[in-house]
Amino acid sequence: MEPIVVDGRVEFADYVAAQRLHRKSGLAWRLIGVLSLLMALLWLAGRFLDVRQRGWRVETFDYAALAYFVYIALIYLVLLPWQYARLYRSHQLLRQDFRYELGEDGLHARSAVAQSDIPWHLFAKWKANSEVALVYQAHNLFHVLPARWFASPQRYQELLKLLGSKLGQG
Repeated sequence: MEPIVVDGRVEFADYVAAQRLHRKSGLAWRLIGVLSLLMALLWLAGRFLDVRQRGWRVETFDYAALAYFVYIALIYLVLLPWQYARLYRSHQLLRQDFRYELGEDGLHARSAVAQSDIPWHLFAKWKANSEVALVYQAHNLFHVLPARWFASPQRYQELLKLLGSKLGQG
């Protein structure tokens, strides 16, 4: 099989897409989803049940639900984007032009200041979506391969097939 060779630079939009994909399946985000659903159900229950008979105040549910959803919105809309921008600006190596060569023996990455040759058995896992593929060396350390680096969608699909054959299902 001919190696897959791509050149490019990880732009901020690629980095954000990578971070979102990386965080997507985390336990903390699942917990936030479950808590959000629970909070919404409690709020609805407070609105439709006569909680005043039990001595509770409807406003308590309203304020708690509002505070929770404002908190979640601040995390998603302010804290995480700020954190992504700060990390991207501080990561000088990430913003270099890279050449990746992915073949039967592993992943080979080159830039003007660094190079690495990593055999497939040293990778832990991989994830991908339509925007980016992540190849993990550890649960929190990954290589970012944006789909836009590939000459065609078919070439990107070849990468995903290679990753699946070498690292198992993503």
